[in-house]
Amino acid sequence: MATVHDVLQAIESLAPSRFAFGFDSVGLQVGDSGATVTSAVVSLDRSLGAIEFARSLGAELLVAHHPLFFDPMPRLTTRTHQDRTAIRLIESGIACIAAHTNWDSARGGVNDALAARLGLKNVRSFGSAAGVDMRELVVTVSSGAAG
Repeated sequence: MATVHDVLQAIESLAPSRFAFGFDSVGLQVGDSGATVTSAVVSLDRSLGAIEFARSLGAELLVAHHPLFFDPMPRLTTRTHQDRTAIRLIESGIACIAAHTNWDSARGGVNDALAARLGLKNVRSFGSAAGVDMRELVVTVSSGAAG
């Protein structure tokens, strides 16, 4: 059986955590890396709706693009949406992995997929995070269409 750690390793092989920007928090956000995974849900956000969907399927893992934590949490209460989300994950026994700017930056990742889907040609790097090429998207809009 696969574990949360196995899924983390698979993500790491596609979108290494070293690709993430310094402000970003990627990897295991909540849960036990040794927990068994028979079912996982992938979501843009680790919203309460995504957690409920994962629960309804009996999934043990939620892989979200946007992280739950950017800054250290001084406490875990029910006062904030972030806290309630973390508590719900823990109560549900669902681990949560975030793959954010590392997935944006990876070859074949979010930025490359968007560029391909938009049919962009001559896509080139405009900078880097941790020495990783990023892709540039330039769109020209007529003044009438800009609203």
